[in-house]
Amino acid sequence: MTEIGRDMAIAQGWYDDRREAQAVSVVVLTAAACGTLISLRLLLGPAWLKCRLTIIGLMMLMAFILPRTATFHHVAATIGMEFDDGPINFPLECGALCVIALGSSRWRRMHRQPTTPEQTSSR
Repeated sequence: MTEIGRDMAIAQGWYDDRREAQAVSVVVLTAAACGTLISLRLLLGPAWLKCRLTIIGLMMLMAFILPRTATFHHVAATIGMEFDDGPINFPLECGALCVIALGSSRWRRMHRQPTTPEQTSSR
């Protein structure tokens, strides 16, 4: 995506102003992530409680990805913030993935189809 954006910026003549476009894309990505979580919460209604562990994991993953995106595009430096490879990044990313996996596993266990004696004898 970065290469495509760079090629478009050069071809269309706005490469020198790419920092503003990068900042806008990070803001749009952040708004889309937040909007997705809010929509998911609203669409699921009370059933969101069954998925809350997975949703928390997704929020943790976004807390890792969004600042990294801003750093990758130098937007963080432009607004005076730095997100380095600090000690929190690895546990946050891996922890988020573990929470998502745990939530998914929990949901699957809750929604497992009951087995009948005929099904267990054919295995």
